[in-house]
Amino acid sequence: MILKALSQFLDVELLGKLLGFALAGLSTFLAYVLGRQITGGKVWGGITNVIFVSLCQFTTFPPFIFIAREAGGLPRGFALSIVLLGVISALRRDLRWVGGSIVLGAIFYPPASISLCTYVGLVVIYRFFREKSVPKGTLILASLIAATGGILINNMLHSSQITGAVYS
Repeated sequence: MILKALSQFLDVELLGKLLGFALAGLSTFLAYVLGRQITGGKVWGGITNVIFVSLCQFTTFPPFIFIAREAGGLPRGFALSIVLLGVISALRRDLRWVGGSIVLGAIFYPPASISLCTYVGLVVIYRFFREKSVPKGTLILASLIAATGGILINNMLHSSQITGAVYS
């Protein structure tokens, strides 16, 4: 969709390569932010997480396949950045950014959106039982997840007509 719109102005092959580097840079930055957040702001946490995410790009170990191969195609290239943004937002309790990440996942790479919804659901349930209250913004988040479900279903119904089976 993005490449098709920009193909009139730019070389699509060059844009695809540049976008891959930009997404890798964004993922590296988000991995650093997540690592620092998990360790309470320590720089070593950010650096460790960047190393972990970078090494996962080359693994064939099944639990890390989701993280691996960010450059496996432009749609898949968006997955890691979107999931990292959603996880950081969930840990910061900013459900607006979580919802935005879920919608971005549905638009650019739907399997990322499904993984993010699962993670966020677990975080909301954990907080509900721990704090005995529903986190603020949960209803808005639920409506965004429902809208995302509609986008996912629409994409799955029409994807085989355009590109063949893409959800594997």
